[in-house]
Amino acid sequence: MRRIYTFLIITFITVQFSFAQAVPDDTILNTIKNIKTEAVKNPQTINYVTYLSDVIGSRVTWSPGFNKSVDWAVGKLSEMGLSNSHTEEWEPLGKSWEVKRTVFNQSTPYFSNLIASPKHFSPGTKGVIKGKAVYIDAKTEADLEKYKGKLKGTIVFVLPVPNLKLNYEPFIKRYNDADIKKFTEAVIPSDEEKKKEKELKESNEKITLEYFRFANKRIEFCMNEGAAAIVEYGGRLYGTNQGLSALLPVQLTSIDELFYAASKPKAPKTLPQILLSLEQYDSIIRTLKCGVEVNLEVDVEVENDKVRKGQNVIAEIPGTDLKNEIVIIGAHIDTQGPSIGATDNAAGVAVCMEAMRLLKQIGAQPRRTIRICLWGGEEQGYLGSKEYVAKHFAANQGNEKCYMYFNTDNGAGKFRGIYMEERSDLVPVMKKWFDKVDMNLITTISKTMNTDHESFNEKGIAGFQFIQDMLDYYRIYHTNMDRIERIPLEDARDNAIIMAGLAYLAAVE
Repeated sequence: MRRIYTFLIITFITVQFSFAQAVPDDTILNTIKNIKTEAVKNPQTINYVTYLSDVIGSRVTWSPGFNKSVDWAVGKLSEMGLSNSHTEEWEPLGKSWEVKRTVFNQSTPYFSNLIASPKHFSPGTKGVIKGKAVYIDAKTEADLEKYKGKLKGTIVFVLPVPNLKLNYEPFIKRYNDADIKKFTEAVIPSDEEKKKEKELKESNEKITLEYFRFANKRIEFCMNEGAAAIVEYGGRLYGTNQGLSALLPVQLTSIDELFYAASKPKAPKTLPQILLSLEQYDSIIRTLKCGVEVNLEVDVEVENDKVRKGQNVIAEIPGTDLKNEIVIIGAHIDTQGPSIGATDNAAGVAVCMEAMRLLKQIGAQPRRTIRICLWGGEEQGYLGSKEYVAKHFAANQGNEKCYMYFNTDNGAGKFRGIYMEERSDLVPVMKKWFDKVDMNLITTISKTMNTDHESFNEKGIAGFQFIQDMLDYYRIYHTNMDRIERIPLEDARDNAIIMAGLAYLAAVE
């Protein structure tokens, strides 16, 4: 009897398991159709972007704005009916930093309101500073010596005027047929090409490191000479300011420190550092070169008296027979510079949130668990995603396995396809999924960099970033002009459809 009973149980389980595996093709295609119908009928993507960028605003990791965005996202994902909506903390600790007030005016030779922002993690001025502008024309430490005894109480301009030329290229750009053809015809570089590319990257990093080592020496010199504040231009035209975090009077040991050194709880003291619109910066330098004094007043108030852990936001739609295999969709929720981060990366966050809403709303039933992860610390070097991958998938702890990761972090332009990260073995699978999603997508065998998908690829997990129309992304990301007006509504809607469709296909096939 026991043998017969055991045989019957095994047969029953096997039949049930086989049935669970077999998701009919018409069910899959009908699910994709329902995703599209719900997305067109009831689009929510732009509403999520609005709340993150317009209502919450700046979301520098560890800041009050970042914490507000995390709390809002957890609540909204729970409201959708997703399971296990929560935050996960990670280290390193960082300084909470929030701008309370910025005023920067030119008072002579005429009055002018200046377009300015403090570099993030810069200290405040502790009240109004009034002082004359001084331009340091120095490229080496020896050049600095001629300014000894001349900087006390001054507001120091430290960057040379760039040799600008008018750009006659279109301000906004979509990929054309020729661009798409280049993507599809890309090949995996040879070993020799990869070696040369690595050497070039190392050479460029060395040059960059030396440049910023001198920049830090310049900060140290200005502090020792009693300067009141440092001014740099914002790096973009048309009153658009973009910049890295505040520099410190210490030597850099790596490029990564440019992004997080000033955020460390025990970072050394530094001078207030302000980004000024390039055109106004140039105007002041030209005035000084005419021998005319320029007087300025600046008042920057920041709050940076707390130390916090970083956070990621997690929620999911549980799978069935393969629930311990996880398909993850993700985007970073933090911002950089004087930005409220509409395209970088509220748009990406909103696409992922909308994709999860669509799947939940239509009652999609994935075999694998579909999880959304919204990362903190991306702008400091993928801190949140690196910690998450190490904790959940790289340490062989627990029984979960990440099956695939889809990331979005290249602005708000329409998804045109996926960078396959030289995974030629997965190209046929991805093309089959693209046919079912039916949104005119292509693959390129090429790799791309500088997004959270690298945290997964480094650990041998298939992580992918989308090819996107650039629009005006490279002109406005990390700037005061990264706003919701840069987001085409139909692109946002279609990207959510694609994200939902691919997540579902990866979870059932």
